[in-house]
Amino acid sequence: MPSGWSKADIEFLIKSRSVLVVDDNQFMRKIVRNLLMNIGVREVYEAADGIAGLDAIRMLGPDIVVLDWELPLLARAQGGATRRQRVSA
Repeated sequence: MPSGWSKADIEFLIKSRSVLVVDDNQFMRKIVRNLLMNIGVREVYEAADGIAGLDAIRMLGPDIVVLDWELPLLARAQGGATRRQRVSA
């Protein structure tokens, strides 16, 4: 636990985050969703491909994105560049 943080602080931080899981494998999305929910994340969204993931980022503005490295319809470099453009815009 970080110095000066209570267990309640960390639990609040986890519960207040929204996470988008982008993966073409439905089973992997389910595993990641379940893991996140088991540690207390309340808002978990899913997208099945790169295009849907970019749309979800624009619409939902998640705090964290868990992204499949070999994602169809979006090259690795393209996904990172698109995300950086959104953040700096």
